[in-house]
Amino acid sequence: MKKLFLTGLTFIVIGYFLGNYIFSIKVNLFDTGNDKYYFIKNKTTNEYLAITKDLEIVERLQIIYKSQGIKSLVLEKEINSTILASNIKQFDSLVKTATKEQDIITIEEVVLANYQKISSRT
Repeated sequence: MKKLFLTGLTFIVIGYFLGNYIFSIKVNLFDTGNDKYYFIKNKTTNEYLAITKDLEIVERLQIIYKSQGIKSLVLEKEINSTILASNIKQFDSLVKTATKEQDIITIEEVVLANYQKISSRT
């Protein structure tokens, strides 16, 4: 009886530590690590124009905004939302494949709408 009790207790303790270890790994997989993202802001209206993780996209957007006569400013910020970070990553992939300027601007408008929706929840 004592041996059965100790065996059961041993498995519970081992299960507890393994569970904590696996849970911490899972949490780390979904942690954005407070990565830096580039926020492009309109200098005149002080509104955000775009959010991206990719510096090439920043340069591409700067050229588009300059051609439209928009003076822009690039800010580096951290994003703590895994949902938003995932959305930005997916939209960055779309921007890289887009060929029309209007498509790129539309994609960035969707990113901004997601940012505003998610940041209003917190």
